[in-house]
Amino acid sequence: MAPQLSEDLRKRILVWHQEQGKTPDEIATLAGCSRRTVYYILSFDRDYGTTKNPFAQAVGRLCSLDVGDTNYLISLAKKRSPDDNPISLSVEP
Repeated sequence: MAPQLSEDLRKRILVWHQEQGKTPDEIATLAGCSRRTVYYILSFDRDYGTTKNPFAQAVGRLCSLDVGDTNYLISLAKKRSPDDNPISLSVEP
């Protein structure tokens, strides 16, 4: 899977197309992405006024631990070996 394009590059694609009149093939070469990706970004701008699909699902796994959970687990690990404690992690809220 190809890496995601940054928001800055997505906006630059719109500038290249709308203000500089570049073709999708030229833009794909400049941006280092596929022509299809350029067409997707242009269609999102046309349909939704944004560079990304606002109805797309979030990418990645949901985080199951919050900061409080992490701090609690670290405190338990520190209590387990108080003499020789190699754990120096801390998470601030």
